[in-house]
Amino acid sequence: MINILLAAASKTERETIRALFLEIPMQVKVYEAQSEDEALQVARTVMLSLLVIDTELKDGSGLHCAAEIRKLPPYQLTWLIVISQYADAMLDAFRQLHCYEFLIKPYDANLLKKTGYLLLSKESTQMPNRPFRLFHNGHDNFKVYVDEIIFLEINARACTIHTAKRNYLLSRMPLKDVLRCINSPDVIQTHKSYAANIRHIRKIERYSLTSWNIYFDQYEEIALLGNKYKEKVLRLFENREQAE
Repeated sequence: MINILLAAASKTERETIRALFLEIPMQVKVYEAQSEDEALQVARTVMLSLLVIDTELKDGSGLHCAAEIRKLPPYQLTWLIVISQYADAMLDAFRQLHCYEFLIKPYDANLLKKTGYLLLSKESTQMPNRPFRLFHNGHDNFKVYVDEIIFLEINARACTIHTAKRNYLLSRMPLKDVLRCINSPDVIQTHKSYAANIRHIRKIERYSLTSWNIYFDQYEEIALLGNKYKEKVLRLFENREQAE
């Protein structure tokens, strides 16, 4: 039996999330808490595999509650999903609490269920050391894992980060600045308006004298490869294929 802590002040929210997790094709038991005291009591008496904590609890801050649970020896690296109405706490949640996902209301319920299933699956037995980057767009903050980036696309002075889960839009951010922020040898510029993750490329096909289409594994949209960048991109792509 896999045990999940669900801490939130709202009974309606707890019932909704509980129903989502019970749809996961695994044997799970959801322990509900509306306050920090109740959440700590559960954590001290039950071995939990996943913590889902809303920043609003009946008696205070969900972030403080998560920090207190992190102090308990079994839970220093336990998977943590934080839910909040505001993005202000995102940086602290990632840096201080080491949460895996920070969901801002209203969030996609299917994303929460999918993430929970991913973390609870047998393959996810320990906290991965996955590099990520934090981006800011107006009042929004979001975290992107580098290995999930498929490609970057510039359109009308905005940059779209394509990932398998969702797309992120960065307004008024040049491609060179996004690449500098990502700072990964796997994500390279392929065109004046595109950059791609070499590890996600499935094939490259010429479609004109000086341009090529880049196709990706399990992703329908394509990126472009320009003549200026083709030698480096083709060399890295061929080297990756040979290594695999």
